[in-house]
Amino acid sequence: MSRLMLGILRMAAEAVTMRDVTMELLMSRALDRSDVRLQRLMTKRVGAALQNQRPNGVVRST
Repeated sequence: MSRLMLGILRMAAEAVTMRDVTMELLMSRALDRSDVRLQRLMTKRVGAALQNQRPNGVVRST
């Protein structure tokens, strides 16, 4: 998931929110974007993946 998430961040022209990344991730994996429970779960997973990449200097918060 981190690889896909980082690919989404690389393609972004400007700063994006975790929700934006989550929606792109759901779309790229052909998952149901209207499922609210799935959105919440994936947003938490994206947040955790971003937190793991922050100490390495790969991502940063703005």
